[in-house]
Amino acid sequence: MPAHQMSLQHDDLQCASPCVRHRLDRCSLRMARLHMHLAEHNIYKWLADIFTTLEHIQGASDSAALAAVEASGGGTPVLDDL
Repeated sequence: MPAHQMSLQHDDLQCASPCVRHRLDRCSLRMARLHMHLAEHNIYKWLADIFTTLEHIQGASDSAALAAVEASGGGTPVLDDL
């Protein structure tokens, strides 16, 4: 008998039901974890991380520039040359 003409017996459905339910539960759990991850890791968090990193880089750059000015005797080198 071709597959499209076969009918499922009640016992077949009884056996398949727990498997299908288990699979759906696993999918639901996976989707819930994915939603939680996306709620925590969104574009706003990425931007905050980027700006925080840039702020640290700028702070380190400013500290290095200040140290160079202080090492040269203070003042602004551009204005001292005038």
